[in-house]
Amino acid sequence: MCFIHVFLPKMVKSGLEDSAKWDSKHEDCVRYGWEVISNVNLRFSQPKFHISDPRILNQMMTISRSKFPKPHHIYKVLDIYGINVVSTEGSLWARHRRISSPAFSESMAQLAWEQTIRIVEEMFDTDWDKHGDQVSLGRVEEPLKEITMLVIMAAAFGHVDDWIPTKALPSGHAMTFRDSLQLVLRNWLLLGIFPRFIWGSGQNRKDMRPGALAAGGWLGKRMQETAVSYAELGRYMREMVHNYQLGSVEVKRERRDVFSVLTAAIESEKGNTQMTMDEVFGNMFVFLLAGHETTAHTLAYVFGLLALEEDEQNRLLDHIKGIVGERELEYADFTKLDRVMGVMYEAMRLFPPVVNIPKYSTEDAYFMVDPALSEEELTDPTLSEERRTRQKEVFIPKGSEIGINTPALHYNPKYWPDPYRFNPERYMKKDWPKEAFLGFSIGPRQCLGRKFAEVESVATITLILRKYKISVDTAKFPEVAGESKMARRYRLLQGDPIITLTPKQIPLVFTRR
Repeated sequence: MCFIHVFLPKMVKSGLEDSAKWDSKHEDCVRYGWEVISNVNLRFSQPKFHISDPRILNQMMTISRSKFPKPHHIYKVLDIYGINVVSTEGSLWARHRRISSPAFSESMAQLAWEQTIRIVEEMFDTDWDKHGDQVSLGRVEEPLKEITMLVIMAAAFGHVDDWIPTKALPSGHAMTFRDSLQLVLRNWLLLGIFPRFIWGSGQNRKDMRPGALAAGGWLGKRMQETAVSYAELGRYMREMVHNYQLGSVEVKRERRDVFSVLTAAIESEKGNTQMTMDEVFGNMFVFLLAGHETTAHTLAYVFGLLALEEDEQNRLLDHIKGIVGERELEYADFTKLDRVMGVMYEAMRLFPPVVNIPKYSTEDAYFMVDPALSEEELTDPTLSEERRTRQKEVFIPKGSEIGINTPALHYNPKYWPDPYRFNPERYMKKDWPKEAFLGFSIGPRQCLGRKFAEVESVATITLILRKYKISVDTAKFPEVAGESKMARRYRLLQGDPIITLTPKQIPLVFTRR
């Protein structure tokens, strides 16, 4: 553990420490009696506060956000190509946010919808249909990662590719754009953890040439492919910027992809709407990472839950058929497929992409905190009103570390009755507790690509469920005699919250209807 604390970036250490939060859900809050828990690291005298009270979260993440910024230094691991909207804070973050926001427009959401339909249907036609009536997937997230990568290639970069790769290797490149993107997304943590000189000198990185130490194979094959793909993806992005800048005004106006919107900021003459090329690359990388991995993992949990809950799967199928039948999907269907969205939200509640959101206090602060009650207490008619409603003042000193405890909030029975139950019906009500849902975070720093992820997920779920029945692959995941329904779900859908919550292995069978 000492080695980890000395050599790993703080972001990675935080991820390793989040396992306790994920395992305990809301139980630790109930054990200690309050929706704020504090602890003191033996190496430091400063306490750390773990927050799951929605009122306090609203203060920290919206009303008084500037007093509780994120410790942006721990996000430097994401500055692989340049600083970005995730790794910055203050006025620098505001500029990145202001420039990036228009990229995620309604036309971008529609483009994501169209590309998702094209890619999923290509997957059916060129891959799954060849397997006959059944498709067995040992790791369901693998084809989902391919879908999300191809969607973001098209919608973010304007680079359209088929399910079966057809692009030839361009002259002067060591690998295709798709291969370089795929390898960088697979190995990005290596790029963030290891010192920059591993990937080449400063001039090498500026020229997007791989460093000799890693690219020469001295550190192993994986480091070699990482170094080459990192340089190749950078070169492709430089070429795309160059080609965009050479394009006509009319062509530029017709482009709807994220890269084009951000690249236009390079040419801006106004400082508050201007980005450097490295900043464009840095933002493109974090949009790729978030849009690829987190969406694929959420979809994996969606299909795993539907495989375990056949009744819910049938209800969702009835809803889909009632809206779209067997016709082609249209973008206007998106808002009508509200139960599909509810399934996605419920998967994100049960398996939140981000287990812990770090912050720190820039000044002394006082909050009134609510008691943490178990479901048994909440439903106990003999529980006193004083126990239900009493509050306690909590003092958070200046400089304190803060962790927003997403699992504790998402499994709090005060907001989510029967919190371990998979129940998409919760979101069919207009007054569902949005203040207790952090699937996309809240406040000014909430996910820019929320609509993008929603339309991509709704289209993917709708198309796959309409054509295939989903079940657990019992050959790879055998049933255990006497195992409860909840224990089976826990065993199938285990996840590791290293950086984002990642499923270990979800083997499923898709049977044609």
